[in-house]
Amino acid sequence: MACIRGCPIFVLNEAVIGFTRSTVSFDNPQYPKALTILSASFTDPVNSFAGTGRVAPVIELRDNATQTVGAHTIKGGIDFRFYQFNQYRNAGTYPIYPRLNISRTLFPVAVPNQPASSVLETNNLNTLRNMMMDVLGIYARSEQTFFSNGERYLPTGSPYLRGHRMREYDLYFQDDWKVRQGLTLNYGVRWEYRAPPFEVKGVMVSPSDPDFVKHSATLSFSNVGKGGKARWFDRDLNNFGPTAGLALGS
Repeated sequence: MACIRGCPIFVLNEAVIGFTRSTVSFDNPQYPKALTILSASFTDPVNSFAGTGRVAPVIELRDNATQTVGAHTIKGGIDFRFYQFNQYRNAGTYPIYPRLNISRTLFPVAVPNQPASSVLETNNLNTLRNMMMDVLGIYARSEQTFFSNGERYLPTGSPYLRGHRMREYDLYFQDDWKVRQGLTLNYGVRWEYRAPPFEVKGVMVSPSDPDFVKHSATLSFSNVGKGGKARWFDRDLNNFGPTAGLALGS
């Protein structure tokens, strides 16, 4: 580039590539991956917690350039960030394998020929109910979580795997113009774009009617990502932020 008014040109470029990876795991090697039983009167030696975890890597690309041309100091740069959120769950409200819940509070069984409360007080009555349900195999509720991909429920034992992807793009341009001694004009513009997030495992869906609570007809669902056309929100490409200022000095 030619020199303006005989002044030299200086270019300073700073490029940064960053990577972070956050991992959280709550695994349970004892989880039997089979039918489990919850009782109020005995403790199962096997922990029925099914386990969950997530891995969240982030890649950042940043580049800033500064160029001095005569009385102008021109700055520009980019900052791109790529987020991932990968999660697995072996349970929702309930585990992905069936569980029997023996609970007198969920299903209070009647005690045959129950004595009067003056003879069998409440605490002992509750203990008797618990023992009856355990010995006779009377369970209050059968519990199991089935995850869905928007088209069908997944088979028994299928974990919930999801992979969210988020993209953020920032660009800016700025000029510091030294108009004369003691007067500098600053002006520039910044553009930010937050791309609609998407999911790569095919388990996140969006309903055809956003106001689905009041929807009376049949709802349809579209995948958010993995070739799907649905989005959680629309693209917004007009996020411009201008800036201007004056710097006065002696």
